[in-house]
Amino acid sequence: MRDCDNVPGEDPDKDPDHPGVRNSISGFVAGDIVQAGSYTASYSAPALAPTSDDHSELRTLLRKCVVDLGETLGVVIGPGQALVLGGSARTETVALDSVAPDLAVLAPDLVIGDHLEAYEYLPDSSAPRLVVLEWDGRFDDQARQVLRHQGRPQRLTGSPVLNLRTGSVCGLVDTRHGLALAVPDPAVVAGQQTNHPWLKLLTREQLTAGGHRYPDQRLRDYLTAVRDSADSHPYAQFLHELGDPPPLSQLYVRQQADQDGHRIPATDVVARHPRGVQVIGEPGMGKSSLLRHIATTEAARWLTSGTGAFVPVQVPAEVLSRELPLVEALAVGVSDGVFQAKFSHAGLAELFASEPIAGVPWLVLVDALDEAPDYARAKVLESITRLRDNPCFEVVVTSRPLEIDLGARLARGSRDPAPTYVIERFTRAQRDRFAEKWFTALGNATPAETASRFLRRADEPQLRELTHIPLMATMLFILFNSDDTAQLPVNQHELFVQFIQLATDKLIRPTERGSETDPVRSSLTSALMEIAHRRHCARELDQRPLLDQVLDSPKMCWGDLRSVAERRSAAVAALRASGLVTQTSRSFDFLHPTIGEFLAARHLVVRYSRGPEVHQPRSLALLAPRRTWPWPHYKVKVFLAAGWLDSNVDLTRQLRRLLSWPHRSRNIEFIAELAYHGIPAARLPVDVRDRATSYFVDSVKSTTGEAWQRAVHLLWTYDPAVAARAVTSRIRGTGGHGPGSRLDAVVALLDRDHPDGPAQLAWLADHLTGEPAARLAAAQRMLDLNRDVGTRALTALVHDRDMGLHRVKAATVSRSVDLVRSLTDPEHADINLRVAALIALLPLDAKTAIRGLRDIVAHVHRPETLLELAEAVQPHHKEFAREVAEGVITSARADSAERLAALRLVGKLIPDRAGELALGLARDTRNVAGLRLDAALLIAKEYSGSTKALRELVHARLVPRGRLVSLAESIGSLDRELAADLYLAEALRLRDRQRLEVQRKARELHPSKGVNAMRETLMDRRTDDRLRLEEARHLSADFELDVYESLAETGSFDYAFAAAEKVSERDAARGRELFAVIAQRGSLPGGNRMKAAIASGDKRVIEQVNRVKGVPERDRLSGAQYLGKAGDRIRMGLAQSAEDPSVRITAAVELPIDRRATTLLAKHSADRTAPAESRLKAAIEARKRNRKIGNGALKALSEDPEIPKAVRRRAEKERRRW
Repeated sequence: MRDCDNVPGEDPDKDPDHPGVRNSISGFVAGDIVQAGSYTASYSAPALAPTSDDHSELRTLLRKCVVDLGETLGVVIGPGQALVLGGSARTETVALDSVAPDLAVLAPDLVIGDHLEAYEYLPDSSAPRLVVLEWDGRFDDQARQVLRHQGRPQRLTGSPVLNLRTGSVCGLVDTRHGLALAVPDPAVVAGQQTNHPWLKLLTREQLTAGGHRYPDQRLRDYLTAVRDSADSHPYAQFLHELGDPPPLSQLYVRQQADQDGHRIPATDVVARHPRGVQVIGEPGMGKSSLLRHIATTEAARWLTSGTGAFVPVQVPAEVLSRELPLVEALAVGVSDGVFQAKFSHAGLAELFASEPIAGVPWLVLVDALDEAPDYARAKVLESITRLRDNPCFEVVVTSRPLEIDLGARLARGSRDPAPTYVIERFTRAQRDRFAEKWFTALGNATPAETASRFLRRADEPQLRELTHIPLMATMLFILFNSDDTAQLPVNQHELFVQFIQLATDKLIRPTERGSETDPVRSSLTSALMEIAHRRHCARELDQRPLLDQVLDSPKMCWGDLRSVAERRSAAVAALRASGLVTQTSRSFDFLHPTIGEFLAARHLVVRYSRGPEVHQPRSLALLAPRRTWPWPHYKVKVFLAAGWLDSNVDLTRQLRRLLSWPHRSRNIEFIAELAYHGIPAARLPVDVRDRATSYFVDSVKSTTGEAWQRAVHLLWTYDPAVAARAVTSRIRGTGGHGPGSRLDAVVALLDRDHPDGPAQLAWLADHLTGEPAARLAAAQRMLDLNRDVGTRALTALVHDRDMGLHRVKAATVSRSVDLVRSLTDPEHADINLRVAALIALLPLDAKTAIRGLRDIVAHVHRPETLLELAEAVQPHHKEFAREVAEGVITSARADSAERLAALRLVGKLIPDRAGELALGLARDTRNVAGLRLDAALLIAKEYSGSTKALRELVHARLVPRGRLVSLAESIGSLDRELAADLYLAEALRLRDRQRLEVQRKARELHPSKGVNAMRETLMDRRTDDRLRLEEARHLSADFELDVYESLAETGSFDYAFAAAEKVSERDAARGRELFAVIAQRGSLPGGNRMKAAIASGDKRVIEQVNRVKGVPERDRLSGAQYLGKAGDRIRMGLAQSAEDPSVRITAAVELPIDRRATTLLAKHSADRTAPAESRLKAAIEARKRNRKIGNGALKALSEDPEIPKAVRRRAEKERRRW
């Protein structure tokens, strides 16, 4: 609990006289807890410094959440809730009269070796003392971890234990039953609130170990950088007069995204498709702003609430083409100025190398795939696929339309093919909202009025189209705000011309530096045009930083500026003032890719001012037909053609060639793009215009779905009048188009404010034909478009018998009580129609509907319909709903799922009655076992809480194997013993570690049964020996020794020997007995038996094993050391007859000093079959016993030419020493 006198920032460790606080407990408390009138929460400096890390803040939080109840302690886990010890040696929660501001963070996971700390409240002192606890893997008979304490614990009962590995409270100390850890119930842990102050103190390792999905400090720094970087507006230079430009989030307007006719908010694409998605759209549609908005939103969510589904990483697509590991490429992509303040490149790469939080992936927002150079795009696609195949990453990709199927290409090699959405233009409402936001951001005094005035000025067909595209609308707002009396551009080409002119005018304004920089500013636009061309269209693309290219550009005029520093300073100032580029902390780039494309096209217009000419072959290739659409850099080519036509250059030959037969389908859209950019059909050659018109009209008549929408857009852009006639023909025609397609055609007219749109909608409302579901869907859409027309269409469908049950839906959607009531008349022969209508009537006229349902229910026999009826009736007439549901429960027609659904419905209404019905289902032997079990489980969990019926079924062995574990998990908190029995039944069909895992779950519920089952498993010789040895330590001391003894008697030698060693640590005498038992196991190899015999220390056993055939000579020699005189006999025998020369020599060396031993050593030194080193050793030992014999042996060795020279020299040296 927090002391109300505790001043923030004060260190309680240094204030042992900290005053207490008062509190009391209310509510029922089980066990040994008693009501405490008051308690004191006081603090002291820790008595120990258990770790080298600084955990003082964490310890302070721990003390502040402790509640002192007099006889015991507790810990606050929620507002007004404390975790205490109950009488059953388990934890439970109790209510506090006051709300505690400090809550403990719980994580009960504990492993051997964890560093545990708790505070001991001494009876003679108001200051708690920090104590260190440890767990060595032992459990008590309650299946709780047994703790060890350095010293004699005094008042620890109920004190929360801080586990420094997880940084969380793992339980309460219980000294009433030894010294054990009482772990909180999993439901308590799962229901705990997020405690930000506590979690912010934890390291990444502690958060992971404790299972907390919360960002550590490094990740919070990264998220802060993401939020600040992504929310900075890319067009901030146009808002410089406001001081601090508003963030992007204040200007952003959410658009829609479409996938095959299914529209969703564009910001929801990630939530709908967590493994990845592609978003494509035409230039300027807001793709990059969408990614920035997603990054900002998700980063802010983590920082404010500590939760989220992913962590964003926004990168340009180009960086994924570099020859770098993926994580390093991501680091390069995000490391601009905001990130550089706190992260190095290596730090970011390390951050991206693993999940940001356990179970939380990175969301890589790959921007502008189309801007990656053609030669590098395949590498980018490969990198995206690899990212998607890594579970640590999700990927969103944005791009303009490419000549490839992006979804299919990225699906190759990826587990989860990602869908592709098309980001849509602004709707009228979105556009109007966007305009008002922008004029507010531009500092306009009356933004709403200015936005309305602008939209009235922009109410021209082509200009109106531009206002629905975010980039074009932004440029129009800026132009209008600069001079609201000037003529607005009438098409896209003119828009870019005026926008560039506005930027150029800004450049040539007088500056504070005077005339020095005038040449720089006046020449900058030409330089930018040349640079844009090199970036987009040159054979070798120049990817250097834009500022470096400006400094090297021959188009720049520097005046009197000579030094590089002066030129760089002037160039930076000019670029900032231009409005054509945007600046990050590291570099400049074009304000938008489309700006760069327009400048590249202007460079070509200036360079080839007379258009394509034969004596300039490169100019002829610029508008040559292509095999695929979109063309590479097609925007540049469209701007180029529009610029040439605007300059009265004759392009008839080039345009005719584009529409010739082999090329028409692939290049026709170029003609539409020309119209979109300001070259109307009337300005094209007649034959070109007629060919294009015919092609577009045929597409509008014959295509469907997205292709039809595209065809309408192209034709409307090309020739609005012809497009309107073609769309009207589709509405009125008989070409087999369904009502949805025909309504799409009406919407195309309405969206473009065509005057014929309302009349066509009204006509279609009276002529809906086709499938009932499609007709209903179309009528519903009409309701959204025009309430009166939609109601008329729905009314017609209600009265159309061919609509079947869809008539009810139509009446409901119309919100007309009379229409719904008309379908309930007995004159309708279809009983299902009447039932559906009466159900629909319930919220509108419950009394009439109930009366009609009572009359008709006896004639309804489908359980599914009856269930639907009962669910619908429940809020209006509970007794009738219960009658219908009970009828389903007792119906022979209903299956198990339907009867259980009906039972649950009765349970919502009358739980006691549901309990009776469930008991009947559970005990009815005619029912299938699954239904009986489910009914018994409902009794236990939702109705009476009794598990008696469930016990009967379990003891009758009616629980199928596949349901044992799930059933045990369901009833663990209701009947621990029964749940333990279910776990143990499941364990019987498992082996080794899997069996023990399940038995451990049983032990947590019923310690005695679980421990006995584990003991039986570990005593079973069929269980893996290694597992028996490892797991025995988790049993009680007596059971542990039993397992070790069994393992020593039956296990393989290595584990049997290790088990005997563990017994020896507790009981040396019993350990020696077990070693003797191992030694006498005839199935073991002789060497192993001798090792065990030696460990037993029993001479009789050693001598017995020594006589066994197959004991290696070396082991027999080792055993002889423990047998006294009997050992001399063994050594003598080995010295005389051992097959291994080294054993013979070693045995002879170990014999007592006598002539016989000396003779044997001399004999062995002359044995040419023995190793030279062994022979030399035998000769030296012989000389120690008898100088004459030994020197003779050494001399023989020194003169033996077959012995290595080094050995001979040593033999001679040893002989001369004497």
